[in-house]
Amino acid sequence: MAATPPIRFTSFASRRQILEALGEAGIFRQLAPFDPHIVGSVPLDVHHAASDIDICCGAPDLTAFASALKALANVELVEVTENVYLGRPSVIGHFIIGGHAADIFAQSCPVSEHQSYRLWKVEARLLAVGGDALRDRVRAHKIAGMKTEAAFAASLRLAGDPVDVLLQLAASPDNRLEAVVAAAGIA
Repeated sequence: MAATPPIRFTSFASRRQILEALGEAGIFRQLAPFDPHIVGSVPLDVHHAASDIDICCGAPDLTAFASALKALANVELVEVTENVYLGRPSVIGHFIIGGHAADIFAQSCPVSEHQSYRLWKVEARLLAVGGDALRDRVRAHKIAGMKTEAAFAASLRLAGDPVDVLLQLAASPDNRLEAVVAAAGIA
């Protein structure tokens, strides 16, 4: 089966508008058994018109999760696929929710163990330190075409694989994150 091209927003929507669209569609209520968490650029407020919505879930039974995705009301289903990501079976659904592209992803582990969740948590911590100056840098890199992790790494002048470097920082105390932000010249 050919890969489905990514769907993109047709216009910029604020974080509030996106969260309202998710609420109106009842996504979190419908997926409550799977502990859904919105992650990535939208809750970090570094998204732009080409960003999509990312929601990660924990699903001990991936077949039940795939069925729940196919049964979602108030959304336009594009595709549900099964694959292996980082050595774990997973299911991902591509949707249009309130006019916004969304990916809803699950693995058979708790959300707190998902790579996307761990990255989102460290990125949120970095933004808490770097504030709007860091947020503006990250968003500018994203508008230029970078993925979120690469945009954080470039904004913070971090060398190496962006995902690996950010995951290493995830285990760091706040004073280490403060030093990273300061070394990048962000006050």
